[in-house]
Amino acid sequence: MDEGSPLRLRSERVVCSSARPFSAGQKPLCHCSIAQLRSATDDATELTRAFTGRPGRALRNRFVADMADAEVLGFPLQASVVAPLWQAADETARAQLTPFWAGQAAALTREAPAAELVEKLVAEAQAALSRSR
Repeated sequence: MDEGSPLRLRSERVVCSSARPFSAGQKPLCHCSIAQLRSATDDATELTRAFTGRPGRALRNRFVADMADAEVLGFPLQASVVAPLWQAADETARAQLTPFWAGQAAALTREAPAAELVEKLVAEAQAALSRSR
């Protein structure tokens, strides 16, 4: 999927989960997950209910793989049962047990200051709209 696809498909809403804006001085919660996202391929994400009981697309990690065939509780019970795992003290373990939401286009991830990211998204959207006319 390229960045103009939602516009060509006449999407009403798009979640920019492959855009990771950071404020100056802000540190990501888990460096391991950020590294995993930076090296993501087109097939690095999976639709799963394992974290919350509701479907969501997340980077594939050990928890997603181990829970692939498991029965899960409904929302919000599933999240309340697995949430303690998200507090693992070891950062590497936490990256394998915590949801890191990412869309189908995770491989297109860019990091930028929020203002710069919004300006670029607006410019790209305007360019895509003008090409589609």
